[in-house]
Amino acid sequence: MQAQPLLTIAIPTYSRASYLKETLDQLRLEILSHHLDDIEIIVSDNASPDNTHRVVSDASKPEFEICYLKNLNNIFEASISHFFKQTNKINYYILNEIK
Repeated sequence: MQAQPLLTIAIPTYSRASYLKETLDQLRLEILSHHLDDIEIIVSDNASPDNTHRVVSDASKPEFEICYLKNLNNIFEASISHFFKQTNKINYYILNEIK
C-alpha cells in the first residue's frame, strides 16, 4: 500500500487549457528538478468544453502522474468542495493556473 503523499496540489479549472498547460509544465519542471516524489497533482475540471482533458493526458508521464477528475456539469464554486468530498486529503494547496 502506497503512503499518502506529503502534499496534494489541487488545480481547479474551467476552459483554460492553455494556462493549464503552462502551469503543469512549470510544476513538472520544479517537481522533477528538486526530486520531489511525495507530491500528488490533481486537476479538477469543471466540465470544460475545451481540450483540458487532452492537456492533462499529454502532461501526465510515469515520472509525473496527474490525477484527473472531471465534473459532468459546471458547478462553479462548488467544484472545490466537490473535490474534497471525493478525497480525504490532509495537506493540500489549491493552485489556479498561471496567467
